Amino acid sequence: MDWNAYIAQHPEANLLQTPAWGALKSEFGWYARTVQAGNSGAQILFRNLPFGFTIAYIPKGPIGELTPDLQAALDTECKRNKTVFLKIEPDEWEEVGQEYQLEGYRQAIQEIQPRRTIVVDINATEDEIMAAMKQKTRYNIRLAKRKDVLVEATDDIEKFFEIMTVTGQRDAFGVHSKAYYQAAFDHFNKDGNCVLLIASYEGMPLAGVMAFKQGKSAYYLYGASNNKERNRMPTYLLQ
Repeated sequence: MDWNAYIAQHPEANLLQTPAWGALKSEFGWYARTVQAGNSGAQILFRNLPFGFTIAYIPKGPIGELTPDLQAALDTECKRNKTVFLKIEPDEWEEVGQEYQLEGYRQAIQEIQPRRTIVVDINATEDEIMAAMKQKTRYNIRLAKRKDVLVEATDDIEKFFEIMTVTGQRDAFGVHSKAYYQAAFDHFNKDGNCVLLIASYEGMPLAGVMAFKQGKSAYYLYGASNNKERNRMPTYLLQ
């Protein structure tokens, strides 16, 4: 089955298993291949090594269970691509536990994707969602409104990248290139599955979030704030 059609049948599939994500990573040193076995499947990202070898990575997958049939299909695809090792990071990391400790696999020393996340049910009303937050969080959100912080959708990747660069320097973590954020926005926004939100004060950008949509979920994937007007709590209103 075509991978687009397969993903359409699995609305719970993670963003990082979509064709758009494979296309994005293909612009930055990877290439994507997909395998299916019964109701299970996975998008594998390969990266070339010297002498024709590759490394392979399944982010937030597979979709469905890692059955023996799917494992055999993964092995076949990896052998076809002369893969040195395959790294798998399932979507529900903590819940699956030992199910992924199969023969031939071992626990990695470090992870690429977060082991845990927080899911907020947005079927609730805004008041109900706010009520579930800590009192200080609610206060800071309302404070930002009172202090004239404005949140708007934009396509200004340059502005977002400038904020992201400041965040990376301040908090000592790596950031992608401007071209990467632009490509991520372009691949998903063309189908209405990405939005870039910027919080500003009197026209001055203060913080930004790039959020994505896949199936039944929205993802807060990239976020940043600069060092200006932080007393206005722009990130609270933005998020």
